[in-house]
Amino acid sequence: MQERIKLLCICNDLAMGGIQKLLVTTASVLNRDFFDITVCSIGSDVTLAKELEDLGVKIIALGRRCKIYNILIAGDLFDIIRTTKPHIVHTHSFYSNFHGRLAAFFLGVPCIVASEHGTYSSRKGLRHRLLDLCLSAVSDRVIAVSRAVKNFLVQEEHIPEKKISVIYNTLDFTKMVSRDRAVARKEFQWEASAVLLGHVGTYTPTKGQDIAIEVMNRIVRDIPQACLILVGADPVRYRKVLSERVRELGLTGKVQFFDRVDDMTLFLSALDLFLFPSATEGFGLAVLEAAAMGVPVVAYATEGIQEIFEDTRGVYLVSERSPEAISHATKTVIYNIEQARVDALLVKEHVREKFAPGIFAGQLEKLYTDILTAKGVAVLPKESVSRSEPALTQTFTRKPS
Repeated sequence: MQERIKLLCICNDLAMGGIQKLLVTTASVLNRDFFDITVCSIGSDVTLAKELEDLGVKIIALGRRCKIYNILIAGDLFDIIRTTKPHIVHTHSFYSNFHGRLAAFFLGVPCIVASEHGTYSSRKGLRHRLLDLCLSAVSDRVIAVSRAVKNFLVQEEHIPEKKISVIYNTLDFTKMVSRDRAVARKEFQWEASAVLLGHVGTYTPTKGQDIAIEVMNRIVRDIPQACLILVGADPVRYRKVLSERVRELGLTGKVQFFDRVDDMTLFLSALDLFLFPSATEGFGLAVLEAAAMGVPVVAYATEGIQEIFEDTRGVYLVSERSPEAISHATKTVIYNIEQARVDALLVKEHVREKFAPGIFAGQLEKLYTDILTAKGVAVLPKESVSRSEPALTQTFTRKPS
């Protein structure tokens, strides 16, 4: 029996984040009779490793710090690629894209794919952009998660347009079932009468938690039952800055911080509104998740988020980047919450159809197999592997030296 195509995905970490959730969804929707998947996390945070293992994915955690010049990462990846002998290396985010593509190129991996998830114009310096441009030359394909990201890569990083494919992100909507709002709030011990605003995203200045706190400071004067719930990983210790601002504004008890929630669908079911004043979003997976649960959304009109909702109504996108403007929009939605919920149900149907997992899986599988076929690598026919064959799960953790 011919072996399955070996896919090695490399990411910065497996924390609770959009890219990491996409990896879980990828593992759940790709044809596993066709693909044998291993995920390598450069960092030590492997929060989502259990979900991947439950899907039969092998996990490798290096426990390294994500740095350009950390040669230990390169050494680890060389060892892993030599051992696993992948047909495809698919990397996500800058540090993984840098180290993973270099190692894959020097070891002759047949198919090298890198995903770009954002328009990081404010965070990518000249050095980073030059490295991206150089490494695009050794990549078979660069996946942009939206047209907005593709435009950024072409215009700002000068990556050849022919190298870039747009494949929208997706979610496993089959697992996203709305719960009763009162029951969900009881689980979290939140007041049934509260007006709950939620935000999900890594605690960083660009994700807009600071703006969300300023919004709370403005609306709580008129809507005293309002509460803001922030959820996200804290890799740069930004949560401490946010907590200090909450104390300065006298909002202690009105703003709650969570590192993670075990059941995101339960969390979203408890909300009245999803507030997302992120300064830059290449796609906005957290917004898609909220919309796909039928939660009214108020967000800054970044290019990526506008693209998600470009052909639908019922999402409240704010063009003016100011706390005053998004506070006004938030109040408007709260005062008209019943209509907002009706609109949100229409948005829910739209995004679940537009970003269906089957579309994502079909596009990704075709991209992989087209590249391999063009390079003369035998592509496994789908019918040649028995569906009863069990997936192998193995966890190997490499500790930092």
